Amino acid sequence: MLLATPPTQMEDAAVDQEPDRTTVDARLTAPIPVFYANATRNLGGAFDVRIEFGYQRGDDAPDWVSSVIMSWEHTQALAASLDRMLTDFQEKAGPLPDVIRAGRAVLEDSDD
Repeated sequence: MLLATPPTQMEDAAVDQEPDRTTVDARLTAPIPVFYANATRNLGGAFDVRIEFGYQRGDDAPDWVSSVIMSWEHTQALAASLDRMLTDFQEKAGPLPDVIRAGRAVLEDSDD
């Protein structure tokens, strides 16, 4: 929480007054909701990116349960961090299957 002093009284506020840290600390230590997601949707605008997370059962449309909005710069940092994580994981566990190619194969087989 920032200073509770109204803007018109800012001149009277003490220069060294600290913000109320108890509210900030409470938000930082509160439990973070956890969701399992097997579907994502990315939307970009001029200034930021929205990443939506959902759960999809079979051929049903996903139930969107959460979204994160961040700047393009943060998105770039997230992409680099995830790339490092994936690279490290695959070096230890081996390459991941190409689920996009596997999904296409399943779709092509169902057309027959």
